[in-house]
Amino acid sequence: MFFDYHLTHKVRLEMESAAYYDHTSMVSGSQLELWGDLAYHQRNTLPQSNEVRTTYNSTIIKKSNGGIDSMEQVLFSTMLKEVVSRNESTYLSETYPVWQAGSSDEFTLKATIRVPTNTVVWYQPGVMEALRYGMLNFLAVYVLAAAIIGAVTHFIFENQVFETRIHDDSRPKTHIH
Repeated sequence: MFFDYHLTHKVRLEMESAAYYDHTSMVSGSQLELWGDLAYHQRNTLPQSNEVRTTYNSTIIKKSNGGIDSMEQVLFSTMLKEVVSRNESTYLSETYPVWQAGSSDEFTLKATIRVPTNTVVWYQPGVMEALRYGMLNFLAVYVLAAAIIGAVTHFIFENQVFETRIHDDSRPKTHIH
């Protein structure tokens, strides 16, 4: 099965993807119903960019001379080799097949493919995103540390945990002769 796959958040991506499913049965069949998820897979982190990533937005069937001129180009082994060699690809996961036995001149395939919305995409953040994230973490730790240190020092001075003397520099010094 071939799909047009799009990601639209931190990393914008458009690609033609594929999913392969194989089912074997000892009895002849007239129908296969299949439920599954179209899962996203990547090998390496992607660079964050404002541009749409279209590296794999081309057909999986390798064309030569502008078209298909040999059976080698449309063999499953050739197409699967192309799919699995990509950095970003898709595959069927969580598959649940129901095989309907019977003999007929027609075979029906009913596939319900869900595309999860909580797909994890690994990407290299840009400089501004890294600075913003670092600043927010710094401020969160700073506010917490300042509150704790302020409470401890207030407690120490309010309850006179240590013996202290007060010296006022605004008064003139008196010299005893």
